[in-house]
Amino acid sequence: MTPRPEIANLISEHRHAMAGWATHEFFTANPGLQAKWGANGVRRCTEDHAYHFAYLAEAVRFGFPEFFTDYMAWSKVLLHALRIGHEHLQESLALMERGLEVQLGQEARKAAAIPLNIASRALPNLPTEIPSFIKEDAPHGSLARRWLDLLLVKNAGAARQVLLQARSSGIPLLELYQHVLTPALHEVGRLWQIRNITEAEEHYCAHVTQNMLALLSADLAVPRVRKSVVGFSVGNEMHELGIRIVTDCFAIHGWDAVCLGSNVPTRNLDSILLTWNPAIIAISATMTYHLGEMQAAINAIKNSSQTHKPRIFVGGRPFNICPDLAKRLGADASAQSCAELISCAFA
Repeated sequence: MTPRPEIANLISEHRHAMAGWATHEFFTANPGLQAKWGANGVRRCTEDHAYHFAYLAEAVRFGFPEFFTDYMAWSKVLLHALRIGHEHLQESLALMERGLEVQLGQEARKAAAIPLNIASRALPNLPTEIPSFIKEDAPHGSLARRWLDLLLVKNAGAARQVLLQARSSGIPLLELYQHVLTPALHEVGRLWQIRNITEAEEHYCAHVTQNMLALLSADLAVPRVRKSVVGFSVGNEMHELGIRIVTDCFAIHGWDAVCLGSNVPTRNLDSILLTWNPAIIAISATMTYHLGEMQAAINAIKNSSQTHKPRIFVGGRPFNICPDLAKRLGADASAQSCAELISCAFA
């Protein structure tokens, strides 16, 4: 599929207007649902359509229909948990294609037809459930389960003690990151997706995990490699635990690792390069619709007035969907695990 960034920009710019149009058409065709779901249901449907168009825009921008199909797979699981059948998603996809033509014209509809049609064909066979990310037979699987179970009953103190005792018993820090904290975070996301926990509980688990990372990494004593890495999540991206784990893994391997957290503006990159002179910049984006900001960040680094240009490593869910994405964005490497990323760093 040919990338069409100019069409993607139009879709993104007009997504809220098109979402309103699609929602109106949906409830006009389904008046019984409007009566059943009420005003809040109409509002949520409009929000959902806006997200649909946002993800569609990125599939069009980069020429990767997989982005949109993956998002539809996620949406199907969510709606199934809410006891809403996938046929309503199918109806939304048809309305989106019509809305593109009505609102933006024939060329926009044609540009988006491939990801829309691929997702529509795939939708009936996509799963309605996702298996747990914590496997009891995986390395430290029972420890990961114990940690998460304590978080879910709001016992942060006991959860911290479980991991501190595990660390004292000799379990390497990298193994705790890779086999306990990471799968537990993914499982928290799954539990929210299927509405087993609330958004507030998801934030609680993330906050306790963030504090645990700080506690575990406080006593690092490793040989230094005299290289620095700076990691951050792009502007408007609020997910930051992934990049925190990445920078901690670099620190465990002796790097001077700086994590700037989330929502770092592109305009700050020149001063970041000047301040830390990093050998590597690691950038994270969890949501596909933040890839445009990641592209802007990569371009800013490459076009910086600073003489030294670091290697650029990227990661996040979109890169697991499309392995060629890093190259398309102009990055030097991406990886699906910290171990793989560290190997790239030392290559």
